[in-house]
Amino acid sequence: MRQSARADNSSYLKAAREAFRLSSGHLDQLGAIENVNSMLTKVYALASDDGLPIYDSRVAAAMASLVELFRIKTRRAWRQVPARLLFPTMDASARRKLIGLDTGALMSKGASMYYTQPDMPARWASAKLRLGWIAEDLLRQAPQLLSAQPHSRLHAFEASLFVIGYDVRCLAGNLSGAQAIDAK
Repeated sequence: MRQSARADNSSYLKAAREAFRLSSGHLDQLGAIENVNSMLTKVYALASDDGLPIYDSRVAAAMASLVELFRIKTRRAWRQVPARLLFPTMDASARRKLIGLDTGALMSKGASMYYTQPDMPARWASAKLRLGWIAEDLLRQAPQLLSAQPHSRLHAFEASLFVIGYDVRCLAGNLSGAQAIDAK
């Protein structure tokens, strides 16, 4: 690799780390993020020094389903998921098949991204940063949650989302009897 390419990559990762910093990042200042995909989300998380979570299709499915459970449990009558709680994933044609609790939770307006959309990096980056803030806040409010984890509660929470996101039907026990479950 040429020295200039190495310096460019290093500069880019430093800018991305600052843009994604959980303590000081801003949703309107994510312009430094040029590219996103399931590999780069891992690179951004690894380059982070504050626990920035990985954000991929499984995590997106888990978060979309948890938001839907929140909506049901709190009896919110949203016509559309609020932007701050929208965790979009790649369009079904561009991602692995997910086993869903409620396909509607993944198909709300604005919930799918396409590689050709010019705002895709900003939407993905926003979801990644918001996920980190929500996870930090949740763990702050529930100090016993994942307290047995020897290293990082934040990464343990992230790992939980990966597992949930593989088959979100595992959340079905949290639904009232009136909620239909998509068992496909």
